[in-house]
Amino acid sequence: MATQLRGNDLRQLGFPEGRAIGLALAQLQRKEFKRLSQTDQLALLTTILASPSSFLTDLAWSHVAGALLPPPSRHVELVARKE
Repeated sequence: MATQLRGNDLRQLGFPEGRAIGLALAQLQRKEFKRLSQTDQLALLTTILASPSSFLTDLAWSHVAGALLPPPSRHVELVARKE
């Protein structure tokens, strides 16, 4: 059985502080990922971190990918009135 990854390991990979770290660690505790070696787990997380948009449709990793993406812009551009 592989040793558990910790939040500091994910921060060293480049994960941002916050929700994404907790979601990724929780997902790694599921039985299908728990059996992976630590290097395989790190490789998987590196792939997700490199292109989170490609994991948005993945059932297992969509929440982690969504937390890695920046929030949508709520800025509304105002248009000048025609006179």
